[in-house]
Amino acid sequence: MGFEKTEITIGAQSVIDVTLKPDVQQLGEVVVTALGIERDQKSLGYSVQEVSGEQLSEAKEQNVINSLSGKVAGVQVRSSNTMGGSANILIRGTNTLAGNNQPLFVVDGVPIDNSSYNSADQERGGGGYDYGNPAADLNPEDIKSMSVLKGGSAAALYGSRALYGVILITTKKGAKNQGVGVSVNSSVTFSQVNKNTLPQHQKEYGAGYGAYWTYADLDGDGVDEQIVNTADDASWGAKFDPNLEVVHWDALFLGEDNYGETRPWVAGEAGIEEFFETGVSLRNNISVSGGTEKATYRLSYTNEDTKGIVPNSSMKSNKVALNASLEMTEKLKISTSVNYVGNDVIGRYGTGYSGTNVMQSFGQWFQTNLDFNRLKNYKDEAGNQRAWNLAGPSDPRGYYFNNPYWVVNENYQSDGRDRVFGNVFLEYELADGIKLNGRSTLDFYNFGQQERVNVGSAITDVPSYVRREYTFMERNDDFFVTVDKYLNDNFSISGLVGVNHRNTTNASLQMGTFRGMVNKDVFAISNTVSPEVEYTDDFSEKAQRSVYGNLSFGFNDMLFLDLTARNDWSSTLPEGANSYFYPSV
Repeated sequence: MGFEKTEITIGAQSVIDVTLKPDVQQLGEVVVTALGIERDQKSLGYSVQEVSGEQLSEAKEQNVINSLSGKVAGVQVRSSNTMGGSANILIRGTNTLAGNNQPLFVVDGVPIDNSSYNSADQERGGGGYDYGNPAADLNPEDIKSMSVLKGGSAAALYGSRALYGVILITTKKGAKNQGVGVSVNSSVTFSQVNKNTLPQHQKEYGAGYGAYWTYADLDGDGVDEQIVNTADDASWGAKFDPNLEVVHWDALFLGEDNYGETRPWVAGEAGIEEFFETGVSLRNNISVSGGTEKATYRLSYTNEDTKGIVPNSSMKSNKVALNASLEMTEKLKISTSVNYVGNDVIGRYGTGYSGTNVMQSFGQWFQTNLDFNRLKNYKDEAGNQRAWNLAGPSDPRGYYFNNPYWVVNENYQSDGRDRVFGNVFLEYELADGIKLNGRSTLDFYNFGQQERVNVGSAITDVPSYVRREYTFMERNDDFFVTVDKYLNDNFSISGLVGVNHRNTTNASLQMGTFRGMVNKDVFAISNTVSPEVEYTDDFSEKAQRSVYGNLSFGFNDMLFLDLTARNDWSSTLPEGANSYFYPSV
């Protein structure tokens, strides 16, 4: 908003009255588009919606992707209820029933990997752990804005991997002519299990598949004791009777002081809700930023420490981000962005139909006479499991199911990921509205997983130790020319043309014990029963060359025509048939 230009002829008068008429112009909203190019939103032939960093950080989500939920039209976020679990984005619905429907993530021009490392068995509900997705490495404290590009035209410049849309992320940077600024943010978040989602167990009948008992002479007096059917993993047994004294599961461990003691036949006093704890997540961030007439900088560090709602579950992360820029001459500018992320997780929650998922037992295979305060004492002094699902009075091994506290403390998993991603960007102004640009980007990480089943677990479990290592690296080198000019008062032209070289490598290594482990608590491949350990080793490499371009014509800032094209040549396709073309209008 300003005022119209007014001209007045000055004569002999000594006082001049001037009335300025307001000149109001509607400024178009500028959004970030493909390759980080800023354009007026009204000039685009596709939908772009932007979410600010402040909006994303309000919810204090562990995975920033969850923060998009409900903020962008046509975007659906499907999140896991497990600690550090996956968050999947669908832009304008599911496009394919098989394969990946996820958009491409680009941070400051760096395409970052968001591959799933969950097993096929886990993804179809068969069991296993949800290892999350690498996009969770993004730090909401460092994000300035997130733009969602919808539709094929929006993503054509990125090729086939942007088939399901693009999420463009711009990080915070320093400002010119600004003194040193220090920002400190701290937050604490508490979480509890929603008790309304837990199984509601009846408290009228106890263990068994019928109203029958097990009998054995435990104290040697020649009289059989009446014993709970510990081998039965259901609660269709005898009706509870507080006047009936029976031997419960925790009085069947020979050598313990309470061996053979009886208690009333009643429902467990402490139910499933007693198993879960109050989760606490602490996040601390400090950033330093500033700038001079020709340079800017911002350095940020974030530490997050999370204790989950399941015993022996925690997640720790450290994130460092650096943004810097320098005007080397009036025409030449250089900028860089470097990010490091380190994550360490212990005790992800098991999922699906598997012994790693305690809810599988709680929801179906359980006994209502069990008291969780007694289950907490899950092993004896020798480290042997005190399982509720005993094979029988004379066999203290777990039959089908482990004590839930044994599951989370002895059969736990752990994982860690170290990641570095960033870019170096050069910009040279050839002429007014014409620029030469060069950018080199890197995304590299190593992801290690360990899964354990300790000696002493249920009879149906084979003790094991499995270790996996995944290494990913992608490098992109781009050179492109951008144009943004008015040809006259009515016509404008903007666009770019460029080339890209992409090199991607994937390596994976998996080793595991075979046919069991020899010693308890020794989680090492050398502790295998069979000398023939499980072993797989994979490596793949892909190179791709591309040319791309975009041209936009405008008339009176009202009518626009956009033309986009890209051609890729892939090393994974046979020579002579390795080229594919993407046009859009």
